[in-house]
Amino acid sequence: MGHGLSRGFRAAAVSLLAVAVVAWARRRRPVSGEASPAEATEAAPARDAIPSRPSRPPPRPKRLAEVFICLDFEWTCDDGERRRVHSDNVEILEFSYVIYDVAAERVVREGQHYCKNQRTPITKFCSELTGITDDTVASAGSLKDALQALQEDLNVEELRGRRGRSFFCSA
Repeated sequence: MGHGLSRGFRAAAVSLLAVAVVAWARRRRPVSGEASPAEATEAAPARDAIPSRPSRPPPRPKRLAEVFICLDFEWTCDDGERRRVHSDNVEILEFSYVIYDVAAERVVREGQHYCKNQRTPITKFCSELTGITDDTVASAGSLKDALQALQEDLNVEELRGRRGRSFFCSA
């Protein structure tokens, strides 16, 4: 799994997930001025308590997401007029993620994977910006390896069957 996630990234990811969960929860609340289902039932006349014909069960509140997946990438870069790396040929050097289970209200999995660059160099500017050097990625796998690790973490038993309601965000 590479080196442990940086405290800054993990804190930012958890904060971002917390904001998303709060926003999600607020969307489920009634708009101010609307009666809640309990208040509406109390205010209804007695004749409405028993329907004259069978009625449908009340709709279940929709869950917008069951799993949040927060991604963070670092890639090759350069600065200045004589750039050796341009925006159309960058390569991912680091692929990190945190998987948050909304129902359990906790981080389920996290991963940090370095990816070996193939076409573009790690410049001095890139190392100063990201902290990643040639030594950091010397024994790294490929982006394909990192994506397979994410896929394996998404297939854990506690998340199985719920990925259709996932929300991806990138830091």
